[in-house]
Amino acid sequence: MRRKDRREQISVGVFCGSREVEEYDLTASAEEVGELIAGYGYRLVFGGGNTGLMSAVSQSAVDFYAPVVGIIPKFLSSVEKPADNLTELIYVDTMAERKERMFLESDMFLVLPGGVGTLDEAFEVITNNQLGLFRKPIGFFDVDGYYQKIHEFFETAIDCGLISDTVNNLCFFDSNIKTLFEKLIGALPD
Repeated sequence: MRRKDRREQISVGVFCGSREVEEYDLTASAEEVGELIAGYGYRLVFGGGNTGLMSAVSQSAVDFYAPVVGIIPKFLSSVEKPADNLTELIYVDTMAERKERMFLESDMFLVLPGGVGTLDEAFEVITNNQLGLFRKPIGFFDVDGYYQKIHEFFETAIDCGLISDTVNNLCFFDSNIKTLFEKLIGALPD
């Protein structure tokens, strides 16, 4: 995958839940992420759906004038109802193609609360970093301790030598989105 020239706009891939949530803090946190991405003048790349936290982060980014690219498999478009206010909506055939396109379009990644699909996407980024297929930082936004157990797993695996320093230097956990964002920016390749 080609490296972006620093003059090009930085793109932030966001993985998060597509199901509707009752938890206000989760929705508010997703909205904060959209606003933050826009505030930096960056572009949001996400799963394209107009449901759950995906909707909250994308709508917030749109509200604050960030370019927003949604990538959605055709078969999911009847379930996750694509957002209609995006800068660009890209249809793909499979979940694997969605991930590959998100990886290609993004310079760094944020992981908001989500389920197994969110973890699948995040762990594939981490695996690609470990294998040297690309070098793109990823941060877990640990809203109310949501990712605390996964953070503990990473610390244990690092202590055992099962996760490389490359991954350790590109994977971050933080409950403060601004601090997390600065860590991601600091880890971007030159």
